[in-house]
Amino acid sequence: MSYQSKWVKCIGSAVAGLALALSAQSLVADNGAGDSAAEDPAIPNAGFDELHVNIGADFTRYQTVLIEDPSISFIPRWANTHRNVVNRREIARLERGIADDLKAELVEKLSADGRYRIVEEAEVDTLVIRPEIIDLNVAAPGSRNVQLVDSAGYATLSLEMVDAFSDLPALRILDWKRAQGFSGRDYFMASRANNAREFRLMMAAWAERVRLQLDLLSASEQEEALTP
Repeated sequence: MSYQSKWVKCIGSAVAGLALALSAQSLVADNGAGDSAAEDPAIPNAGFDELHVNIGADFTRYQTVLIEDPSISFIPRWANTHRNVVNRREIARLERGIADDLKAELVEKLSADGRYRIVEEAEVDTLVIRPEIIDLNVAAPGSRNVQLVDSAGYATLSLEMVDAFSDLPALRILDWKRAQGFSGRDYFMASRANNAREFRLMMAAWAERVRLQLDLLSASEQEEALTP
């Protein structure tokens, strides 16, 4: 596959939080698709805060998906803030758990109806997905840290889709999300189990929207192809 790298962007209804704003600045600087990318309200957006689409990409051609292992990074000084309740082994466990949950949810949602086949090695019709969780903040991470909180924390999804044959980026996503409380209560008692459950739900919601985004782009391209 070969196409010119010309980007359009679609901004979601809200870009929330300083962490997201800083991450968005970094993404724009890195991908070269910032101010030079035209904003196009016609590009379907599954609800992400920021969406960049390479208009040369043909999303209908992909039959297989390769999902790379997600990388995880916390907000600055998070480890230092919680140094009395978490050690390096517990931090590694948190990172591994969230990464495993995100990849498992992506595999499940993308392969659910047979539209995409998940592969371990790229083929000619493979779309490579490179997910990252950045600016992760777990509110009360330690098993010994009993604390009333209004949320288990928040994180930002930074995800890139790349054509496996050309290695050209096709799509980039940036989306901030805050974990919800339990049972409609304003505050709940944080625990390792509660945190794990909340972040698992967050990963599932993101994976569902990633699949929806692909479906929307494919449907849009098919509609354009049928238009005289």
